[in-house]
Amino acid sequence: MKIKKLVVVFVLLLAIGGGALGVTKFLDGEEDPLLAPQAEVGFLRLNPLFAPIVRHRQFEGYVVLSLELELASHDDLSYVGRRMKSLRDAFIEDLHLQAVGRRTDAPSIDLRELKKRFLVLSEEVLGPGIVTDILVQSVMERRS
Repeated sequence: MKIKKLVVVFVLLLAIGGGALGVTKFLDGEEDPLLAPQAEVGFLRLNPLFAPIVRHRQFEGYVVLSLELELASHDDLSYVGRRMKSLRDAFIEDLHLQAVGRRTDAPSIDLRELKKRFLVLSEEVLGPGIVTDILVQSVMERRS
């Protein structure tokens, strides 16, 4: 019986101490970093990109890519929208250069490498930290 009373008193003291600590942090203005508002990321869907498939210097078809850019902040949408033509041009130029320089035994498109290259291009065109990821929505390959 005596042990039960001690346990109850101990739990009550812990509860009171935890509550007091929470109140003092609240009154001091300290915020819990987990509860702090996070910047809302932005997403921007690109119009489809077309890339040629070239083997042995012959056109064999094309790949259509649907991509979406993940932006660090929703506030960057207007800036990226204004720079979209330059960014699309850089992406298309890269796709065409890769198609011409691709080995004959290589797959038509390597998505991991594509994402890496497009992130680098995004940083060159838009500046660092604007685009955080390239999301591949769909890939369609059409052979002639």
